[in-house]
Amino acid sequence: MKPIVYFFIFLLIISCKKDSFTNGSKDVATESPKIKSVYQIVIVTDTIDEWSIRAKEGIVTEFDRLLAESGVEAKYTVYDTELDPAKAESIVTDIKAALPDLIFTLNFPDSFADLNVSKKLTDFGVKIISMNPVPVEAGIIESLSQPGGNITGVGIFLQMNSPIRLMKMLNPNVKKLAFYSWDIMTLVNDMLKKELVKSCEEEGIEFVEFYKAPDQESILDFFKKYDTLNAKSGEYFLMVGISAFVKRDGSPADDKIEAEWLRQHSIPLISYDETTVENGNLAGVTTIWSDIGVQLAEKGKAVLIDGKDTALMSWDYPRKYNLLFNKKRSDFLGLTIPENLLSASYRVYTDYEGNYAGVK
Repeated sequence: MKPIVYFFIFLLIISCKKDSFTNGSKDVATESPKIKSVYQIVIVTDTIDEWSIRAKEGIVTEFDRLLAESGVEAKYTVYDTELDPAKAESIVTDIKAALPDLIFTLNFPDSFADLNVSKKLTDFGVKIISMNPVPVEAGIIESLSQPGGNITGVGIFLQMNSPIRLMKMLNPNVKKLAFYSWDIMTLVNDMLKKELVKSCEEEGIEFVEFYKAPDQESILDFFKKYDTLNAKSGEYFLMVGISAFVKRDGSPADDKIEAEWLRQHSIPLISYDETTVENGNLAGVTTIWSDIGVQLAEKGKAVLIDGKDTALMSWDYPRKYNLLFNKKRSDFLGLTIPENLLSASYRVYTDYEGNYAGVK
């Protein structure tokens, strides 16, 4: 990526205040650990999905590289909680029997793995490196700056100023934001609402609604409502937290239909997840799951090899974001993506089938 690209992304996020997470762990106490030739590592994930697959790959690739520099290696055991308390309990039993050297957890947004596995290992002695956006809200740690126990980690969500600022760059006429998220994601929703209220105030945007969707069909009603309002003023845009994973009848949601519904309406939406931009959202300042995995691996090495104390290692923001755009969607909305944004982008999707220009 060209230096001007890094400079632009820096400008996009630099003025965001760091009220929730830090952007790097402070110097912490160390003790000299005993070095082994092979370390037993456990990875606990909530569902095997694109986000967790990429995060796990980031962990394994970087952790293997870091350990190789010290002349050692890792053996991995991967568990999927499947968001099932009984399955999580069996994972805890297995971990206590296996006595691993380190655990990584990849949490579904409301902290299932940490609540059902990590908290039951508090006094077990093993250190845990977690990907979790709401560790304080879930009662996993005492504070973000000093977690105070056997666990530290990295968040998921970016600071909300960045996507709001990006939308203003794409359409200076926007003045009002409506946000939606699955209603059962209570901890995440509380955190996101707090962040959005602060960010909207700082960016001069009216925060008109935080809609808690009970099912997938209700999201279509939400789109229709704001499409009608936006047709009258052109001042509205949308953002999303966690999509509803169930239909009104209780069956699993269709992961493609939400994007199809949005494409039928003329309301712009900014996202934090790259796959939604690929499917037709206007743009995103998006999480890079594999790099969060790299951050987790670096923390794991600091604990396992360097002897850092998790109790004093701050919980961090994701350190990298990608700018993504969907040109077909911007053309449909009659919006022109400025050249400086295009030159700074990671990818520009040219359709709704995944074709793009940019980084392969």
